[in-house]
Amino acid sequence: MVNVKGFEVQRSTDGANYGTQGYVAATAANDYRFHELLSGNGHYYYRLRMIDTDGKYTYSPVRLLLLSEKADVVVYPNPANNELHISTGAGAFRYRLVDAQNRMVRSGQSLSASLDLDITTSIASGIYFIEIETGGQKIVRRIAKQ
Repeated sequence: MVNVKGFEVQRSTDGANYGTQGYVAATAANDYRFHELLSGNGHYYYRLRMIDTDGKYTYSPVRLLLLSEKADVVVYPNPANNELHISTGAGAFRYRLVDAQNRMVRSGQSLSASLDLDITTSIASGIYFIEIETGGQKIVRRIAKQ
């Protein structure tokens, strides 16, 4: 990505009319993440507007994110102090805990429908996102560590 200045993250609910949701500057690491809190179920279409340093741009292929409440995922307490309880009600799951800058703090999996995650000393106070993959769905919950 030699000539890339950055990326506009664009979203649409109809696949035709897009609005810019945020901007991510290009870095030498080529590792990019963008978090957005969505308020409801539905179809969300995403694309990137990749902007070069000379002002020219191209669009990425469109990706569809389908949000539904099919998976029954519970994460508590929130805010948490020492332990975070995750329950899916659907069996085995994988999880990924990231901080507000989207840096991975911890990841793993549970072979059962619930897990008690010890966050006593290894995680600093702050805002985090827990990404849970179960039953072909990816669910993200915002949590606070005290």
